[in-house]
Amino acid sequence: LSTIEPTDADVGLGRIWFTNKEDGLMSWDAGRLYLHPDAPKAGRVAIYRNRVILSDIADEQSSLILSGELNGSDYNYDSRFSTSPMSIRIGGVNDGARVYDFFPGVGEGLVMKAFSMWRLLGNDQRDFRVEQITPEIGSIFPNTISQRGGATIFLSNRGLDAYIPPFTFQKIGE
Repeated sequence: LSTIEPTDADVGLGRIWFTNKEDGLMSWDAGRLYLHPDAPKAGRVAIYRNRVILSDIADEQSSLILSGELNGSDYNYDSRFSTSPMSIRIGGVNDGARVYDFFPGVGEGLVMKAFSMWRLLGNDQRDFRVEQITPEIGSIFPNTISQRGGATIFLSNRGLDAYIPPFTFQKIGE
């Protein structure tokens, strides 16, 4: 693994998934290390709705990349050979505001930008949709996000915040 770029990891779909912006996406199933060269180089990885979600992508800073369904290894956009991978733009096509993290929340996927927060709703390619939760509160600290009870707690641009779905924020500390 890279000694220059920080590596992120998540567990799901029967594997441990690793990614960084130098080596790209890799997975391990206790017997073999798999490389996924079709996946974009990303700084963050999460498992959500039977897919691998990549965020903080090197060449598409305002996007999420979702693998095809099932095993997380399909990033081929040719529908004849694909299980429906997707690219979702958050706030417009490369709007200049980087997606710092994607976090599987309570019934929704949370997308963090520096000064805004969004949610990914739906179950598959036919009904995925993105809604803005707030244009004022966001985070550039992806390793500070955690789930406690029904609240998502994170270090935001205004201090320590708790988000309770669908649209409630509570400032916890400075």
